[in-house]
Amino acid sequence: MKNRTFITVLLVAIVCIAALFTVTALADGAVDPSHPASLTVSYQYNGKAIPNVEFYVFKVADVSADGSFTLAGDFAGFSGSVNGLNSADEWNKLATELEQYASAKSLKPAYTGTTGNDGKVQFPAKGEAMMPGLYLMTCGNTKIDNEVYTSQPSVISLPSEEDGNWQYDVAVNAKCGHTPVPTTPPVVTPPPEKLPQTGMLWWPVPVLVLAGLFALAIGVVVRRREA
Repeated sequence: MKNRTFITVLLVAIVCIAALFTVTALADGAVDPSHPASLTVSYQYNGKAIPNVEFYVFKVADVSADGSFTLAGDFAGFSGSVNGLNSADEWNKLATELEQYASAKSLKPAYTGTTGNDGKVQFPAKGEAMMPGLYLMTCGNTKIDNEVYTSQPSVISLPSEEDGNWQYDVAVNAKCGHTPVPTTPPVVTPPPEKLPQTGMLWWPVPVLVLAGLFALAIGVVVRRREA
């Protein structure tokens, strides 16, 4: 009888412990929409940090505890879907459509920041707050040493799932491309045109004039002597 009681108590304890771990696992798998979040962006090309690039971050949607998104704020009128996307092509297409929507509506970003000498920028800035949700990130073009660096729009989820856990401090690498700027050839000023040579020589003219004057003077002298 005592053995049966002991076994029953042991089974109840095992069930309680298992239930405790199940509840903990479910809690770890839920998103906390009130948890502060942050985003660090690295902007490099072929391992070279690109400084002085301005990034713009727009909040597109709120996130619920189950990880689903609900369009919010300036993007509440967006007609596309922000849930059920699996492939990279679908996410890239969404990023392009969201950028076009923001441009057409002249929307202002929720956050702006500029990369430092290390090519990194962090959001939010000091004194700001950033909450979980779905964000659109874009950036301006930057010209350095006859190279124009560009970046494609990106859609970023805060938090991001990693190894089965939600990471509220997310670091991403911006998609960086570049285009060489064509060099303008130097402007060469042509030399002034020379007047065409006619073949006439001008140096004998003064000689002939002097000879004529000399002959005229001799003629005057001769006439005076004859007179």
